[in-house]
Amino acid sequence: MTPGERWLATLWPLVRTRLPAAPARVVEVGCGPLGGFVPMLRDDGYDAVGIDPQAPKDAHYQRIEFERAELPDQVDAAIASTSLHHVADPALVIDRITSTLTSGGALVVVERAWEKFDEQNGRVVFQAPRTGRRSRLATSPPR
Repeated sequence: MTPGERWLATLWPLVRTRLPAAPARVVEVGCGPLGGFVPMLRDDGYDAVGIDPQAPKDAHYQRIEFERAELPDQVDAAIASTSLHHVADPALVIDRITSTLTSGGALVVVERAWEKFDEQNGRVVFQAPRTGRRSRLATSPPR
């Protein structure tokens, strides 16, 4: 398993608990070359699309910058996992995301301070025992 795959697998339970029930429509901003959470979302019955210039070449992805992507009129949820630090204007991107959310829709944002992410933090994230407890970093209640 690559570090990217391990990161996605580690975060999936946290992200999943904050989403509406399938078959909700979900957009992932900055899914990267691995496709982000889109494969897991689709496996769980979601109507999901990932947007990233380096997204996989597949029907469920748009290979373009989010700022220029064609968005659905409405989505039930959006995910931005370690992607907002790549955009020129994060506030503009968040406004664009929230303008597509349905009433009561969910926005799941995962970011980290890269300059503070060291070997010790990596061990905590990738080698911690699976206890089933929610991350103390989660600030909103799960859905």
